[in-house]
Amino acid sequence: MRLAVTPLVVVLVSLAPVLSFLGGSRALAADEGPKVPAPEGPDKPVLRLRIQDVGRLALRNSPRFKVALLDPAISRTFVDEARGEFDPLFSSRFQGGRDNSEIFFDPSAFGPGGSSGGSSKSFLTEDTLSGGASLGATEEWGGAWTLGYEARSASRAGASALQSLQPRYEGTLSLGYTHPLLRGAGREVRLSRVREAQQRTTQSEEQLARLAEETVLQAETLYWALVNALADREVVRGSLATANELLDISRARLDAGRGIPVDVIQAEAGVARREGELIAKETEIRNASDRLREYVMPFDRPDADLEMTIHPVDLPQQDVTDVPDLPDRDLLEVTLRQRADMRAATAALDAARLAEVRSRNDHEYELNALLDGGLRGLGSGFSEASDQWQDRDSYVWTAGLELAIPIGNVIATARLLRAERETRRNERDVAALRNQIVREVREAVRNVRSAADRIEAANRERTATEAQLAAERSRLEKGKSTPFDVLLVEEDRSLAVAREIAARVDLEIARAQLASAMDGLLEERGVQGLAVGE
Repeated sequence: MRLAVTPLVVVLVSLAPVLSFLGGSRALAADEGPKVPAPEGPDKPVLRLRIQDVGRLALRNSPRFKVALLDPAISRTFVDEARGEFDPLFSSRFQGGRDNSEIFFDPSAFGPGGSSGGSSKSFLTEDTLSGGASLGATEEWGGAWTLGYEARSASRAGASALQSLQPRYEGTLSLGYTHPLLRGAGREVRLSRVREAQQRTTQSEEQLARLAEETVLQAETLYWALVNALADREVVRGSLATANELLDISRARLDAGRGIPVDVIQAEAGVARREGELIAKETEIRNASDRLREYVMPFDRPDADLEMTIHPVDLPQQDVTDVPDLPDRDLLEVTLRQRADMRAATAALDAARLAEVRSRNDHEYELNALLDGGLRGLGSGFSEASDQWQDRDSYVWTAGLELAIPIGNVIATARLLRAERETRRNERDVAALRNQIVREVREAVRNVRSAADRIEAANRERTATEAQLAAERSRLEKGKSTPFDVLLVEEDRSLAVAREIAARVDLEIARAQLASAMDGLLEERGVQGLAVGE
């Protein structure tokens, strides 16, 4: 019967790396070094990663987060584009031409030496040069002004008696102003596009901040999932070693004539089942390592080693005394103001309201007040024309109203209806997000409290199974038990150890989830500066 004690020693040795998770209530010091079971394949490259570096690496290397870093910069270009509506515009033109026309009545034919009965044709040739330049802009209140200068120069040949009837140069200096009275009137309307773009930029920046929180949370969750998978593998290995010892004992007892064949069959089935579980755990570890690598060391990097695995070196904290209470209404309101996604949703609502204001104004008729005036100069050149400007005797001005009424106004009506629906949808989004955030915070607090309670329950379970194991060993030594019974109790103890490890890992994840739900995970990790767009 002394042979039956051997598997217990083997099991305790195989579970030694796992039991390092459960070193009492003391928190691990930073210089104690890693206790997580080492990865397989010592010749393969390994990235030894601490939890404090996970968030920083994820924000710097995650391909998806790198894509989102460009969103705020793209949004800011829309602000510049909207402001461009108020940029001054300078325009100019220049053209020349010739008009050669037959003259059927030529007064020069009746002059000295003239003849009214000739058969030759008379032509009037006019060469013209014209051009102008203007500077105009639309102001933030809606009015548009234009300062311009128009000039025309003409020279004529043929039918010389007609040349004196027209001046050779004409120049007009003018100033015009158009003020909208309905559509496009007022600063609120004219600046709505700029302000909407600014709100969209704010929305993009806040969405990036929230994505940073979620990226760090997801990376840390994957880190702890890998820790848990490595620990579970050690539990399965211990269970497999126990099953192999049970198989050896069963065969020895059968050869000695003290056992039965069914014990060997049961032991072989137990070994096969645990070998399958170990294969599944190895695959789970490799998959968990690749998922974490996708965040901290992507595969698409030129220097990426596809064979590299990640080895987490930190363990869950042993301190379970810091358990929060369920938040009250005041704390929830503070959280709602802090959450970046709530600020993003509010900015989206403000942008939708601005778009609705603009669409409602576009639905109005177009009614504009027009005023235009200028000084005109005539003469043989620019100098004579400018002298007349100074005299202010030759001028022109016009004033009036301009009205445009779209028949049916289908386009503007459809745009207004869409803008109203967009505003209502954004209002509902804000309300839905408020409910979601409240639920997330309350769930995160419950998860922390639940994980802490589970740790205490699992600890009691482990203590009880250890006492049960000691009692079963005593019975085995006295011949009142069998090796199979002892190993069944040892398997229960191994499961209790696994459950306590899982509870401690869940506590770490729950704490990170609570910090993220309160929008404070980046601040706790000291990586706020990495959540700023390019």
